[in-house]
Order: sequence, then structure tokens, then C-alpha cells
Amino acid sequence: MPRNNNVIRIFGWLLMLLLQTYAIGPPLDSLLLLAHQNSPMLEKYAAFNRAQKEKIALAQKSWSSNIQLQGNYSVGNQSLLLSGSASSDLNQLSNGYRFGINLGLPVYEFFTRPNRVRLAKAEAEASEFQLKEAVILLDKEIISTYHQMIASFRQM
Repeated sequence: MPRNNNVIRIFGWLLMLLLQTYAIGPPLDSLLLLAHQNSPMLEKYAAFNRAQKEKIALAQKSWSSNIQLQGNYSVGNQSLLLSGSASSDLNQLSNGYRFGINLGLPVYEFFTRPNRVRLAKAEAEASEFQLKEAVILLDKEIISTYHQMIASFRQM
């Protein structure tokens, strides 16, 4: 009788191993990889992370909004009224092409640009941590569900 008990026990272990391998489904690593690839939550955090990185580039280039390029071409009599309304008060401007570059850098730009860049970098770093946290939470949920499934399968 003891020999039959051992054979049954070994057969049970082999059967359990076969059922775990083939009946339960893919291994845990495959499930985690599939969850990472198809999780809308992770996609949302990844998109938020990309947006924060673009904010860094935008903050670094914000000074360029104060540069303006102007150009025009004029023909005919162009008069500039200096003062009064008499014809002797009019001064002729030259005809032809004119262009100009206007650069206005407010003092505000010099003092706040480094702060805005650091703020954008900190927000990007925070979004990276949110993405990592979401991955950890997703992994924790998948692993917990996977082990519950195995435990319930063993109880059958």
C-alpha cells in the first residue's frame, strides 16, 4: 500500500505540473509583457511623459517669440507728417524696398526663462515617475490575479 501511495503522489505532482504548464495559460512574463503593450493606462502616462518633454523644448525656445522679421515694398509718393498741416511740413521718404528685424527681449525673459525650463524638467521627471508607478501597479495587479488563478486551480 505505501508504494501505491507514493505512485499516486508522484502521479499527482506530474499531473499538476502538466496542468500548470498547459492548462493555465502563458507564463507570467508573457502576461506582463502583453499587459504593458496593451494597457491604456500606460499609454496615457507615456503620452503625458512625451508632452512634458515637449514642454521642456518649448520652454527652452520661448525667447524666440520676441523676434520679429518685417519687410515691405512701397512705390509712389510716401510722405511723413512731421508737424502741422502745411505742405512745407511734409518730408519725402525714399521709395523702394525696406526690411527690418525687430528684437525685443523683456527683462522678464532673462530672469524667468531658467525657472520655466527647470519647472518643465521637473514636470517631465514627475511624469516619468508616474509612468513607473503605473507599471508597478499594473504588474502588482497582474501578479496577484495570476497567483489567485493558480491557487484556485490547485484547489479544484
